[in-house]
Amino acid sequence: MKTLKTANGQFGPFRSAVAMSDRYHCDGIDYFFSVVGAPGTSTIDEGTPDPIPVPPVVPAVIPMLNARTQLYLAGWLTPWEDLLAAMTGPDGDLARIKWATAQTVRRDDPLVLFAIAALNKTDAEADALFIAAAAIP
Repeated sequence: MKTLKTANGQFGPFRSAVAMSDRYHCDGIDYFFSVVGAPGTSTIDEGTPDPIPVPPVVPAVIPMLNARTQLYLAGWLTPWEDLLAAMTGPDGDLARIKWATAQTVRRDDPLVLFAIAALNKTDAEADALFIAAAAIP
């Protein structure tokens, strides 16, 4: 098997792959240099294509201990606790009760979503925090 590797990605596997004057001809399909890149920037490798990396899955729920640990490691714990302390009225009381007694933290919890926005964090940053927290043994 052969794999065509270019600056635009990898293609294959192919049973046959031949470099021609203006294109690669792979199992009856033409890949023109103007699209995939000339031979100096592309190669035909023996073997199967490299596996496509799978992005990590953002866990829906993480243990509270992991959440607190990762918040601390990321430098978010103090701002998070300051945010909770500044919340007033019944909503603030209920948020502090939840934070003090919950066994898990849900990524889609309204309190989590509020905190992400209030702490000026992006969804990608919050997702990374949840992924890292889930990896803590």
